[in-house]
Amino acid sequence: MPSGAGSIGAAHLALTVKDIHVAIARVEAAGWKAKGNPLPIPGGPRKGTLVAYVSGPDHITIELMQPTAR
Repeated sequence: MPSGAGSIGAAHLALTVKDIHVAIARVEAAGWKAKGNPLPIPGGPRKGTLVAYVSGPDHITIELMQPTAR
């Protein structure tokens, strides 16, 4: 199984959240781990969207996305 969500052959689910920091705190309280801090997408149609990956005890990766306010 590939180790990173962006690796060839990797698959992950992406969820839109209202507050990425609250979402990370909730999944960490459930035993998941954040893979770094939320970072903004630098360009393209989702520019400014905050993105973070979290990984569960079973090594499933989920991407959390907080869109910019419009």
